[in-house]
Amino acid sequence: TGPTYGNRHPIKAWSLPLEEGAAPDREFGYDQSPNLSLDISSDSQSVLTSATDGWVALTPLAGDEGSAGGGSVGFVASSHRNRVFSAAFSSNDQWIVTAGEDGVVRVWNTAAARDNASTVSESMRIESHEGPVYAATFTPSGRHVISGGRDRQILATPFDPESAREATYSPIETIRTRLIKGTSNVQRSQSLGLGEHEAAVRFLELVSDDAFLFSGGQDHTVRVWDLSEGIEQASLEKTLRGHGGWVASCLVVPGDDD
Repeated sequence: TGPTYGNRHPIKAWSLPLEEGAAPDREFGYDQSPNLSLDISSDSQSVLTSATDGWVALTPLAGDEGSAGGGSVGFVASSHRNRVFSAAFSSNDQWIVTAGEDGVVRVWNTAAARDNASTVSESMRIESHEGPVYAATFTPSGRHVISGGRDRQILATPFDPESAREATYSPIETIRTRLIKGTSNVQRSQSLGLGEHEAAVRFLELVSDDAFLFSGGQDHTVRVWDLSEGIEQASLEKTLRGHGGWVASCLVVPGDDD
């Protein structure tokens, strides 16, 4: 996904295996602003994108033969201000976590989103970072949200799906309204610091058993964090150096060895 021509920034999909010069099988989305992130649901039925204008879109991949492929957007959120750098599914596809330039991490219930996009509300907000948040993801167990940003911090915030299903946070709800109601899903004090980089944290990647966290940043390093003893006992396992600039992404390839 990315900018192409005019104000159209479509998502393009190719079927494997690819031949040299193959044209995309599907093209859809047509966001008005460049996309900054893309994630695919574990059932390969939906694609999640975030953009520079603060919008997040959940688009079905399935479509009629010969159509643009999906085409219709099942979920759109615009409660972030400015750019949304990261949007990701939980391992069971029931939740979405987004992170933005406004310094807020937001959690959404995808079931509610697909039922009625016009009435979607946030289930949780995390406002523990100082400055923009560039990356956020769920642990594979779904019990924590891990986030990192310009403040160099990697934070873990407990997430309770049962409580979140009953909670909603309106994007237009003001601080005054929350004080009057006496309730808020804004998470601040519960966030736990796992570690930090020497510059902004740009990406986070967890292995499937919650044992290791990989982070990369503007300090030109990838850092490997050992979570095998639990989030509270996280420790830096090793620092990988060699890049001459920012490390914006990393892919962990499963193997036979631990």
